[in-house]
Amino acid sequence: ASEVLPLALPPIQSCLATDNTHSLEATLVKESGMLALGALATGCLQDMIQYLPSLFPFLIQSLQDPLPEMRSISCWVLSRYSELFQQNNGTASPAAASPNQLGLGFYEQTLSALLAVLFDPKPKVQVAACSALCL
Repeated sequence: ASEVLPLALPPIQSCLATDNTHSLEATLVKESGMLALGALATGCLQDMIQYLPSLFPFLIQSLQDPLPEMRSISCWVLSRYSELFQQNNGTASPAAASPNQLGLGFYEQTLSALLAVLFDPKPKVQVAACSALCL
């Protein structure tokens, strides 16, 4: 797993930085990056702990993407990484909180964001939020 991340993360980050509002191709590129990020949770979950403080805000923000497909995928990816919230040993703000407090903060924000997504106008996104809450 630790050998895979340095090779996988740069192209995934590039895909995720794509502006998906202008073309179908750009949308597919961004979706593929998000799906790859979710797939990394299998086998690389523990190695992703160090990235959680920077990854988490991006995932929460993605729940508000203009495209329902991206919102739905974001729910799935958040569910894949939610196990790390209790284990977070990252230092997003070392002076402000202990690792357990950071994990609790991630959990509370995720719960709040997913509950808000339950009211999304698209049923597909609502279902994804329900599924994410069940994990």
